[in-house]
Amino acid sequence: MSGIRELHIKLNKLCKANDELYHNYAVRIGLSDSALWTLYAIYEAENALTQNELCANWCYSKQTVNSTVKTLEKKGLVMLEHVEGTRVHKAIKLTGTGRDFCVRHIAPLIAAEEKALGYLSEEQRTVYYSLQKKEYELLKKELSEIEIQGGAKLAEQQI
Repeated sequence: MSGIRELHIKLNKLCKANDELYHNYAVRIGLSDSALWTLYAIYEAENALTQNELCANWCYSKQTVNSTVKTLEKKGLVMLEHVEGTRVHKAIKLTGTGRDFCVRHIAPLIAAEEKALGYLSEEQRTVYYSLQKKEYELLKKELSEIEIQGGAKLAEQQI
């Protein structure tokens, strides 16, 4: 690869192409992107998830999760159930129809992802994850510094 800028452009295009794979799959099975990932998260979770946990674990806003869950409820795929010991928390659970839907559409997606990763050697998978995580951490740091600098510039302008 020639330079950082060229690599950055290629990686962004690849990331968008990957997003498009999931988007197209969601459309084919009659879901929005957020509905796909909500069902995915609920299906693969060992325990029921609350809306707050879904937000925290999958980087969705409360508004997105709330509207997605309402849509999935109307389709009969999920239901909300009060979490004992709390006043307001509700767990998102699959209905029977939702579980059947996930078995038909989410389980094969997960299997395809795992099969694709399985073509990589264990070393390649380890390096892949390590590099993805490192890039995330470095980008988060860089964006944090931009916010700090931006805040300082804003403070200077207000003086």
